Amino acid sequence: QATPAMLVAGGYAGIVYPIYIPDYGDNNHPTIRLAESILSTLESIVAAQPLLLPASQPVPAGSIAVFASIEGAGAFAADISQIDRFIQRGVRLVGPVHAGDNRLAGAATGKLAHGLTELGKRFCKRVYAAGALVDVSHMSDKSFADLVPIAAAAKAPIVATHSNARKRRGHKRNLTDAQLRTIAKTG
Repeated sequence: QATPAMLVAGGYAGIVYPIYIPDYGDNNHPTIRLAESILSTLESIVAAQPLLLPASQPVPAGSIAVFASIEGAGAFAADISQIDRFIQRGVRLVGPVHAGDNRLAGAATGKLAHGLTELGKRFCKRVYAAGALVDVSHMSDKSFADLVPIAAAAKAPIVATHSNARKRRGHKRNLTDAQLRTIAKTG
């Protein structure tokens, strides 16, 4: 198990801690309460490790920046304004979907393969306006295409934190060469 000291010695400057919100919860719906509980636990872990610092503050050399992410933001469809609280607490990356389609977007492994819904478009705009980035890992090709003009309007880069090249591994969750070039063009 890697310790923060081992990460510093290995030259790591930052790590991403995902807050995965399963596509179920109370009454089989994802919950913001669950995400809040996970974020509180993450904050406790970071506070207990002097070498770990939230990426929302300046991180000096010799420390590890912790980037909190939300993976599967379907719970926020009930009230997209709730994402603001999470971004204020240090969440920097938000993936609208995970394994299945939700009220925000179509997932790469979802059944419908649809794009961003109108609510999902408003949600992504809100994420950018609040200072975080939208993570396209797990998005359907149509959702990815729908995000491109939103990111451009926000002058924000598109990020894929845990995707691969579809040409190397032909899985629909991986990115096409055209998508990779699009990401590169956004900086």
